Amino acid sequence: MFFKRSTVQQIDAPTLKEWMDNGKDMILLDVRTAEEWKETGVVPGSLMVTNFKLIQEMQQGLDLNKDKPVVVICRSGSRSQQVAEYLEKQGIEAVNLNGGIIGWYRNQFQVERI
Repeated sequence: MFFKRSTVQQIDAPTLKEWMDNGKDMILLDVRTAEEWKETGVVPGSLMVTNFKLIQEMQQGLDLNKDKPVVVICRSGSRSQQVAEYLEKQGIEAVNLNGGIIGWYRNQFQVERI
């Protein structure tokens, strides 16, 4: 049995922080649940759409600009990887935050409280 290797770019929390500090033009998409957002807060500037509502939101007009990358964030990097792969299939440049919000916290970076 062969598995296709994902082509989704992987970044860690320090790289995302550097991109933010340098003003990189991107969309931050947090796909965790509302309970998770309340519990931990979110990376500043994140668009919050749960992974199980993303397709519905896109069908109803959520515009993820195809001209800039979408950095997908979840708790640990697993759900965001799946969402990033889906977005790539839709022609959207997607980047997975490997380590998710856990990695963001480990580096003691700022969060916005919900």
